Amino acid sequence: MKHLGPLVRVRTVKPVTGFRVHLSFEDGTQKEVDLDPYLHGPIFEPIRNDPAVFCAMKVDGGTIAWDNGADIDPDVLYYGLTPAWMEEERIHRVFAHYDIGSEKDAAVPGKRAYRSGDRTRVEVPAELAPVIREIVAQYETEPA
Repeated sequence: MKHLGPLVRVRTVKPVTGFRVHLSFEDGTQKEVDLDPYLHGPIFEPIRNDPAVFCAMKVDGGTIAWDNGADIDPDVLYYGLTPAWMEEERIHRVFAHYDIGSEKDAAVPGKRAYRSGDRTRVEVPAELAPVIREIVAQYETEPA
């Protein structure tokens, strides 16, 4: 896992254009960030669909928040981390790439592995093969 530095919270936020915002953080850092990749999922639909709702953002608890309860992790904004939904999709694609349903391969410790972004390589021991199959089955049955 990527080591993050100190926890830094958002001090101010101002809409710029589109889904771009200007942020200032508690440590004095200033950034312009495109929030488009972070505005994913049902809670962000009204924010994406109505510029006035998007611009009604505020700083609450050290991060960007909206009145409907949506917010974005300040560490994600400060360190430019990949949004959680993108990580989940990437892991799903990687798992789908490997034939982890193969009993022969699953019986060999360390035979299965995945790499997600710049994260550490994870070897999958044989005893975890059934758990991984269950996770993959859940991804295959969940609606997109």
